[in-house]
Amino acid sequence: NAVMVLGNDVWLPAASELEVPELNITTMPLLAAAHQLGRFCDNQCKEFMLCHQETLKDPRKCLAEGKAVTECGLEFFRQIKRHCALPFERYLNCFEKRSTSYNRPAYCRREQGPFDDCVRQHLGQERPPPGYFSKIRLHDSQRPRHPVPPAPMPQRIEERDLDSVTEPPGTPDPLFAFNSRDTSEEGQRRAREWLRLDKERTTSRNFVPPADDSSE
Repeated sequence: NAVMVLGNDVWLPAASELEVPELNITTMPLLAAAHQLGRFCDNQCKEFMLCHQETLKDPRKCLAEGKAVTECGLEFFRQIKRHCALPFERYLNCFEKRSTSYNRPAYCRREQGPFDDCVRQHLGQERPPPGYFSKIRLHDSQRPRHPVPPAPMPQRIEERDLDSVTEPPGTPDPLFAFNSRDTSEEGQRRAREWLRLDKERTTSRNFVPPADDSSE
């Protein structure tokens, strides 16, 4: 089991703040009512997603918006139960019979019509057209914007003068041993010299390399 360790400076909401009435329904009623439910709770959902993005997906800061989404869903199904129970039940039964079909709404148009008419009459909203929820839409929020926290930065590394760092006598130098197969003292001297000259060559356009004395 994974264990999450939090410091004392991490704020967590109390258990009472997380208590909220839940939508105790299964998948099929949600699928059958998805378009009308999404339209009914459009503003609440957009407020929650806006908060979700502004707070860098911190769920602790969007508890109120999340509760508003859940409460809106409860209110929607209360209205459906009060005014449109029979047409919704028929539409839902068609969905359940077509549960293995990917295009199940196409087979339930006859039941969908009375349900949409009932929602239009009693809830005062039209069924959203195809592609409605995938469109880019502006949302006019009345809520103050959450302050964006500063991005965490890595700890600054202390600057050191590497040329002043010395190794104990007799310690092999892995950098120059890598650049030269000759690990003798003379081979190390030549490797250091060539690295110095290579640095000068990369910083000067008029650099003339010395004659190679490796044959001596």
